[in-house]
Amino acid sequence: MGDLELPAEIISAQLHRMETAPAVCVGMVLCAIPLLILIVFTMAMERGFDSGVFVCMGVPMVVAMMIWAISMERFRASCLGKPGWSDALRRYHLYGLGLSALVAGLLLSPWFLHELEILGRLPAERILRPVITGLSFAGVAVVIGLIGPRVHRRLKEILTPLQREVAVTLARDVLRRKLRSSRRW
Repeated sequence: MGDLELPAEIISAQLHRMETAPAVCVGMVLCAIPLLILIVFTMAMERGFDSGVFVCMGVPMVVAMMIWAISMERFRASCLGKPGWSDALRRYHLYGLGLSALVAGLLLSPWFLHELEILGRLPAERILRPVITGLSFAGVAVVIGLIGPRVHRRLKEILTPLQREVAVTLARDVLRRKLRSSRRW
């Protein structure tokens, strides 16, 4: 037993899958939401049903949702079905989508201001538009630079206990298999 070494690559690969799958889930939701909005917006603009538009935007949305479902199942499997996997995935979605919504809001703020005609009423509209656009990009940089790492740390804190449990379970399984195979001799 003193010579028994646990293959680190087994645990490392499993832990990597535990981090990748929820990120893919959030990414697929982020892809599907704009596509859904585009479908609804296009259908509202057309005031009718154009099957070509629906197919062009609907198929990628369905594919994104299928990838989401597969990634969710992969996350559950990579967590070995341990209690708390669904709560960790839910919280991963909340943090990821919240950060994405904040970034999207900052990026779209100049457009919203223009559409609301707030800028158009101001005498210095030509000066304010690039300033507000620049501020929105600066806001995105601040959010990604300051809030992004905090969100990442928080997500790691959510996954760490689950990862630790999975690593210990994998180590026990490898040890049991090696002990069983050594008893046969």
